Amino acid sequence: MSSNPDTRPLPPGWITQYDPNYRAWFYVNTAAQPPVTTWGHPLGAAPPPPNAQYAAPSGPPPPNQSPYSSPPGYNQGPGYGYNSPPSGYGQPPPSDYNRTGGYAQPQYGYQQPPPPAPAPPQKHGMSTGAKTALGVGAAGVGALLLGKFVGHEIEEHREERREERLEDRLWERERWDEERREERREDLRWEERREERREDAPYDAGFNMGFDNGNDDRFW
Repeated sequence: MSSNPDTRPLPPGWITQYDPNYRAWFYVNTAAQPPVTTWGHPLGAAPPPPNAQYAAPSGPPPPNQSPYSSPPGYNQGPGYGYNSPPSGYGQPPPSDYNRTGGYAQPQYGYQQPPPPAPAPPQKHGMSTGAKTALGVGAAGVGALLLGKFVGHEIEEHREERREERLEDRLWERERWDEERREERREDLRWEERREERREDAPYDAGFNMGFDNGNDDRFW
């Protein structure tokens, strides 16, 4: 492997390396993170070398042209012996170029994938977690039913106590009313007795006086 034919100096941080696969030189910018590779020189295309020798065009010259005159289009085509860019020049290197400045060789062949692991045997029946969840659910339902039963019994007891207190109050009220009525009847009897006494007062006075000196008409 010869040296790079493009002997122009590189900018700081740039290096050149040879790719044996493409048989071409490429350039690496080691100052970039990560390093950047390119097929083209960082200063651009190289100018043609001085005093280059060019090949004559194909075929004889025209009849009216002197064989010593310069053919048309001279110095327009690529020169003979000009170090033209090799195949792949101006294109980035393959993606397997590593960051250390070296070129990784391609790996051929295929790696067979490992055989799949056998599936574990399926277990029939309920798992431990399902059994635990079922037990917890049954316990929760039992506690809920027990709570409803106890609450119903407590509510019935309270309702019975309310009915008993209401009956007691009604009985007390009825007894009080009966006592008031009895007192009223007793008052009426006393009023009747006092009225009778007021009516009997003149008779009693005459009786004490000897029937009003014999003038008591009630007995005659």
